[in-house]
Amino acid sequence: EVTIDIIVEEIVEEVTVVGIEVENAKTTYVEGEDFDTTELVVNVVYSDGTTEEITDYEIIDGENLQLGQNTVTITYEGYEANIDITVEEAVTVVGIEVAEAGRTIYTEGENFDTTGLVVNLVYSDGTTEEITDYEIIDGENLQEGQESVTVKYGNYEIIVSITVEGLELYGIEIVQGARINYIEGENFDTT
Repeated sequence: EVTIDIIVEEIVEEVTVVGIEVENAKTTYVEGEDFDTTELVVNVVYSDGTTEEITDYEIIDGENLQLGQNTVTITYEGYEANIDITVEEAVTVVGIEVAEAGRTIYTEGENFDTTGLVVNLVYSDGTTEEITDYEIIDGENLQEGQESVTVKYGNYEIIVSITVEGLELYGIEIVQGARINYIEGENFDTT
């Protein structure tokens, strides 16, 4: 009788990291923003095809994104994944404008009337937005000869041209109940 011993060895292939992949990356930014990882998913890819989500990755060039920058890099244990991004110019307020002046002719003593006055913020991209929370400077008790009031919003000011006419006396009106008959030499009664 012959006995044969068969030795079976299990060959275990070592599973190694072969790369990383990213999903759900935000790709559009305004200059000055930081790369947003809120929805970002980073997975390690293993040699057997499996993946595992990780959070201990590093971000390269992800702070204070600038015009012309088109990638952000994610790294993990020497592996990299580039994310293509678009950085748009930041839109900023560059001033204010008076789109419609409203009433421009006043009589001395009146207050400036904002009815019909349309004031817009002007943005760096040329767009405008109507505002109503502006301040009027020198708009109370307008004086004859005054030619303008100032509209102020934040650090921005603009002049609105106006005309203020003086008061003219057209006559005196005697109101009911006033004494109108006097004897020569008698003082005028102001009561």
